[in-house]
Amino acid sequence: MQLREKDTTPTSIRRVQFTAYLDEAREVRHAAGYLTGEGATAEFQTIGAVRIVRTDDSGLITDEIQAVRTCMCGPLTTAELFPQEKWSRWTHSIYDTWGRLYARRVYHRIPAQGEGEAGADYLETLSGYDVMGRRNCIAEPSGTIRRMIYEARGLVISNWTGTDDRGATATDPTGGSAAGN
Repeated sequence: MQLREKDTTPTSIRRVQFTAYLDEAREVRHAAGYLTGEGATAEFQTIGAVRIVRTDDSGLITDEIQAVRTCMCGPLTTAELFPQEKWSRWTHSIYDTWGRLYARRVYHRIPAQGEGEAGADYLETLSGYDVMGRRNCIAEPSGTIRRMIYEARGLVISNWTGTDDRGATATDPTGGSAAGN
Protein backbone atom coordinates (compact mmCIF):
# COMPACT_ATOMS: atom_id res chain seq x y z
CA MET A 1 0.00 0.00 0.00
CA GLN A 2 1.32 3.37 -1.02
CA LEU A 3 0.72 6.43 1.16
CA ARG A 4 0.13 9.81 -0.43
CA GLU A 5 1.66 12.96 0.84
CA LYS A 6 -0.81 15.39 2.29
CA ASP A 7 -1.20 18.68 0.52
CA THR A 8 -0.35 21.16 3.25
CA THR A 9 -0.10 24.20 1.01
CA PRO A 10 -2.63 26.79 2.15
CA THR A 11 -5.00 27.89 -0.60
CA SER A 12 -6.62 31.28 -0.39
CA ILE A 13 -10.26 31.31 -1.46
CA ARG A 14 -12.86 34.05 -1.77
CA ARG A 15 -16.59 33.53 -1.67
CA VAL A 16 -18.48 34.69 -4.73
CA GLN A 17 -22.11 34.99 -5.77
CA PHE A 18 -22.96 34.47 -9.42
CA THR A 19 -26.01 36.06 -11.03
CA ALA A 20 -26.94 35.61 -14.67
CA TYR A 21 -29.80 37.56 -16.26
CA LEU A 22 -31.77 36.20 -19.21
CA ASP A 23 -33.90 39.27 -19.89
CA GLU A 24 -35.82 37.91 -22.90
CA ALA A 25 -36.83 34.79 -20.96
CA ARG A 26 -37.56 36.86 -17.80
CA GLU A 27 -35.23 34.56 -15.87
CA VAL A 28 -32.58 35.23 -13.23
CA ARG A 29 -30.10 32.58 -12.10
CA HIS A 30 -28.19 32.63 -8.82
CA ALA A 31 -25.36 30.41 -7.58
CA ALA A 32 -22.87 30.55 -4.74
CA GLY A 33 -19.28 29.54 -5.12
CA TYR A 34 -15.68 30.41 -4.57
CA LEU A 35 -12.65 31.76 -6.39
CA THR A 36 -9.11 30.45 -6.06
CA GLY A 37 -5.98 31.94 -7.53
CA GLU A 38 -5.28 35.37 -8.93
CA GLY A 39 -5.49 37.09 -12.31
CA ALA A 40 -5.31 34.84 -15.38
CA THR A 41 -4.96 31.69 -13.27
CA ALA A 42 -8.07 32.36 -11.18
CA GLU A 43 -10.60 29.53 -11.08
CA PHE A 44 -14.29 29.86 -10.24
CA GLN A 45 -16.34 27.00 -8.81
CA THR A 46 -19.99 26.84 -7.83
CA ILE A 47 -21.25 25.01 -4.77
CA GLY A 48 -24.68 23.42 -4.60
CA ALA A 49 -27.65 23.95 -6.84
CA VAL A 50 -28.40 26.90 -9.08
CA ARG A 51 -31.49 28.90 -8.09
CA ILE A 52 -33.59 29.94 -11.08
CA VAL A 53 -36.40 32.50 -10.79
CA ARG A 54 -38.80 33.08 -13.67
CA THR A 55 -41.35 35.89 -13.85
CA ASP A 56 -44.28 36.80 -16.06
CA ASP A 57 -44.74 40.04 -18.02
CA SER A 58 -45.98 41.77 -14.83
CA GLY A 59 -42.91 40.79 -12.83
CA LEU A 60 -44.76 38.20 -10.71
CA ILE A 61 -42.72 35.10 -9.86
CA THR A 62 -44.10 32.12 -11.78
CA ASP A 63 -41.38 29.55 -11.16
CA GLU A 64 -38.76 29.01 -8.48
CA ILE A 65 -36.40 26.22 -9.50
CA GLN A 66 -33.27 24.61 -8.14
CA ALA A 67 -31.20 22.82 -10.73
CA VAL A 68 -28.04 20.77 -10.63
CA ARG A 69 -25.22 21.88 -12.89
CA THR A 70 -24.08 19.34 -15.44
CA CYS A 71 -20.46 20.45 -15.08
CA MET A 72 -18.10 22.25 -12.72
CA CYS A 73 -17.34 24.68 -15.52
CA GLY A 74 -16.57 27.89 -13.70
CA PRO A 75 -18.82 30.90 -13.36
CA LEU A 76 -22.52 30.69 -14.05
CA THR A 77 -23.42 31.98 -17.52
CA THR A 78 -26.55 32.70 -19.53
CA ALA A 79 -25.51 30.13 -22.16
CA GLU A 80 -25.66 27.19 -19.77
CA LEU A 81 -28.72 24.97 -20.18
CA PHE A 82 -30.80 23.64 -17.30
CA PRO A 83 -33.18 21.05 -18.76
CA GLN A 84 -36.18 20.10 -16.63
CA GLU A 85 -34.78 16.64 -15.90
CA LYS A 86 -31.90 18.34 -13.99
CA TRP A 87 -34.26 20.24 -11.67
CA SER A 88 -34.18 19.17 -8.03
CA ARG A 89 -36.90 21.54 -6.72
CA TRP A 90 -39.74 23.38 -8.38
CA THR A 91 -42.55 25.65 -7.20
CA HIS A 92 -44.94 26.93 -9.87
CA SER A 93 -47.32 29.84 -9.17
CA ILE A 94 -50.42 30.68 -11.21
CA TYR A 95 -52.09 34.11 -11.05
CA ASP A 96 -55.54 35.32 -11.99
CA THR A 97 -56.30 38.21 -14.35
CA TRP A 98 -55.76 40.75 -11.54
CA GLY A 99 -52.33 39.40 -10.55
CA ARG A 100 -53.58 37.60 -7.42
CA LEU A 101 -52.13 34.21 -6.57
CA TYR A 102 -54.65 31.58 -7.69
CA ALA A 103 -52.65 28.38 -7.30
CA ARG A 104 -49.23 27.32 -6.02
CA ARG A 105 -47.84 23.94 -7.03
CA VAL A 106 -45.01 22.43 -5.05
CA TYR A 107 -43.41 19.49 -6.83
CA HIS A 108 -42.32 16.34 -5.03
CA ARG A 109 -41.59 14.53 -8.32
CA ILE A 110 -40.51 16.64 -11.26
CA PRO A 111 -41.58 15.24 -14.63
CA ALA A 112 -38.98 15.18 -17.42
CA GLN A 113 -41.17 17.64 -19.33
CA GLY A 114 -44.44 19.49 -18.94
CA GLU A 115 -46.31 20.32 -15.74
CA GLY A 116 -47.17 16.80 -14.62
CA GLU A 117 -50.27 15.73 -12.72
CA ALA A 118 -51.76 16.88 -9.41
CA GLY A 119 -51.11 14.39 -6.65
CA ALA A 120 -48.70 12.28 -8.69
CA ASP A 121 -46.14 15.04 -9.32
CA TYR A 122 -47.17 18.04 -7.22
CA LEU A 123 -49.42 19.23 -4.43
CA GLU A 124 -51.50 22.32 -5.19
CA THR A 125 -52.82 25.01 -2.87
CA LEU A 126 -55.69 27.12 -4.27
CA SER A 127 -56.68 30.62 -3.15
CA GLY A 128 -59.97 32.50 -3.45
CA TYR A 129 -60.72 36.20 -2.99
CA ASP A 130 -63.67 38.34 -1.97
CA VAL A 131 -65.04 41.30 -3.98
CA MET A 132 -62.53 43.62 -2.26
CA GLY A 133 -59.61 41.48 -3.50
CA ARG A 134 -58.78 40.07 -0.05
CA ARG A 135 -57.74 36.44 0.10
CA ASN A 136 -60.60 34.77 1.92
CA CYS A 137 -60.21 31.10 1.01
CA ILE A 138 -57.25 28.72 1.02
CA ALA A 139 -57.75 25.12 -0.10
CA GLU A 140 -54.74 23.05 0.89
CA PRO A 141 -53.58 19.82 -0.77
CA SER A 142 -54.56 17.88 2.36
CA GLY A 143 -58.22 18.77 1.73
CA THR A 144 -58.35 21.34 4.52
CA ILE A 145 -60.17 24.52 3.53
CA ARG A 146 -59.69 27.74 5.47
CA ARG A 147 -62.05 30.67 5.02
CA MET A 148 -61.83 34.14 6.52
CA ILE A 149 -64.58 36.74 7.04
CA TYR A 150 -63.50 40.38 6.95
CA GLU A 151 -65.13 43.46 8.42
CA ALA A 152 -65.32 46.82 6.64
CA ARG A 153 -61.80 47.95 7.67
CA GLY A 154 -60.26 44.72 6.34
CA LEU A 155 -59.71 43.03 9.69
CA VAL A 156 -60.43 39.32 9.98
CA ILE A 157 -63.40 38.83 12.28
CA SER A 158 -63.89 35.11 11.78
CA ASN A 159 -61.86 32.07 10.70
CA TRP A 160 -63.45 28.85 9.49
CA THR A 161 -61.71 25.55 8.87
CA GLY A 162 -63.17 22.41 7.34
CA THR A 163 -63.06 19.97 4.45
CA ASP A 164 -66.34 20.70 2.65
CA ASP A 165 -67.30 24.24 1.69
CA ARG A 166 -70.04 23.52 -0.83
CA GLY A 167 -72.40 26.47 -0.92
CA ALA A 168 -70.02 28.72 1.02
CA THR A 169 -69.85 32.41 0.13
CA ALA A 170 -67.57 35.28 1.11
CA THR A 171 -70.05 36.33 3.82
CA ASP A 172 -71.29 32.85 4.84
CA PRO A 173 -68.58 30.18 4.92
CA THR A 174 -71.03 27.64 6.38
CA GLY A 175 -72.87 27.31 3.08
CA GLY A 176 -76.11 27.95 4.95
CA SER A 177 -75.53 25.33 7.65
CA ALA A 178 -75.28 26.16 11.34
CA ALA A 179 -71.87 24.47 11.81
CA GLY A 180 -68.61 26.39 11.83
CA ASN A 181 -65.94 28.32 13.63
